[in-house]
Amino acid sequence: MSTISPQLSNEAKAALARAREANLSYGVQLLKSPKGAIFAVVGEVHLKLPAASAIGKELVRTFDLRGVESFPSARVFLGRVLYVLIILPRLFLRLITLGIVKDSTIKDAREATHGHTFLLESVSKIPLSLHAASAYLTLFFSVAFATPLVTVLVPFFPPLAVLVPWLAAISMILQFHMIALVPAYFLRRFSWAWLVHPAIGILAARDKTMAEGTAEMIRQHPNAKSALLIMGRAHMVGYARELVEKQGFTVIDDEG
Repeated sequence: MSTISPQLSNEAKAALARAREANLSYGVQLLKSPKGAIFAVVGEVHLKLPAASAIGKELVRTFDLRGVESFPSARVFLGRVLYVLIILPRLFLRLITLGIVKDSTIKDAREATHGHTFLLESVSKIPLSLHAASAYLTLFFSVAFATPLVTVLVPFFPPLAVLVPWLAAISMILQFHMIALVPAYFLRRFSWAWLVHPAIGILAARDKTMAEGTAEMIRQHPNAKSALLIMGRAHMVGYARELVEKQGFTVIDDEG
């Protein structure tokens, strides 16, 4: 890592090297902007054990400019509901593990007091595919959570029994429909892929909006020589492709 680029401090290079070694928790991709700035794209598993969490905190400390995934729940249809449905299981897991499972590096970056953290999804227009994905996933998770809950509560509140067959039928339809997510994933580069399965929009549409947000971050910080970009690991490939194909970035390897 020592020869990646003079734009990166030794501390940043060391932190990136440690993130690469913790490959169950992080993926690392290095890109160069058209003006020669180095962008370290770090894809994370949002929940992690203490050692991996410490690496994330070190990454945040060593970069003054950071761009982070930031689901725009307030601007997406049912986005606030979906956010709650996604975050509750994370909170529950952290609770039952007594805090051994740590939170996201994205959260560390948003709470950092030095430098600047830019919310990558704060500037783009929300595409229709992301609204559709949010609505679909809200339905999916609502049914997934409601089914066992209603089943448990039926003996105490018998009228709820009328919901059981309806929830079971909807759950079965959604599970069978998940098969369509496979071709949708491989077609995700196409703007119409969400019509094959709406849920793919939560990935593909946000790859694009995060890349657009990166361009805005560069405009606001034109003199930055390096930046850290943090997102869920599933976004890394599509996000990097958007930057390379549409923003003029180039991929650089460990040897610089």
